[in-house]
Amino acid sequence: TYLNKYYNLNKYYNYYNIMDNKLDVIIVGFAKCGTTFLMNLLRKHDKVEMCKNELHYFDLHYSDKNYLNKKIDFSKKNKIFIEKSPSYCVIEPVAKRIYNYNKNVKIIFCIRNHEERILSHINMERGNRNEPRTLDNIINSELKELSTLRVPKYALKIYIKRTLYYEQLKRYYSLFPKENIFVFNIHNYKLEELYNFIGIEFKNYSEENIFKRIGR
Repeated sequence: TYLNKYYNLNKYYNYYNIMDNKLDVIIVGFAKCGTTFLMNLLRKHDKVEMCKNELHYFDLHYSDKNYLNKKIDFSKKNKIFIEKSPSYCVIEPVAKRIYNYNKNVKIIFCIRNHEERILSHINMERGNRNEPRTLDNIINSELKELSTLRVPKYALKIYIKRTLYYEQLKRYYSLFPKENIFVFNIHNYKLEELYNFIGIEFKNYSEENIFKRIGR
């Protein structure tokens, strides 16, 4: 058109189209339950656009409303945009923030045996030299505070509270329809079901050992 020819309006149209794009899927947790395994697997798919690192927009960078657009190229067409930050499942305001951002987003929870998750988390923190306490001290001290304990941002050394799956799941189920939530149990999973939930064609990539990735 005349206006577009002389004023190059397409660049403005494209800009606003990009701004309208949102995350389609968010892997919200749980830590040490295979979230990185899923991230590495899904990033291989040609229809998936996913960052290499956890973005932590909804807990640590929520005040920066342009943060996601700086981290994700929403201009790519025919892509499913996915983000993964395991802390999202336990930081209480995050579920509502995600809902306000996109009430149609799909939510993925990864879970595993409770005791295995706790021990794997403790072993990770010990490996990072962040946890000097004995196992008895860790468990007893957290059990004493469990009823009042709130999980702050980057609650690295909170283990039992972060393993109360029901408490975290019900927060999301109270906001999102059940068909928008997928629980991925690492002890009994079918990748075809996960791919169908996301809305992408199943591709049988050679699987990395999930327990090698998350730690036992």
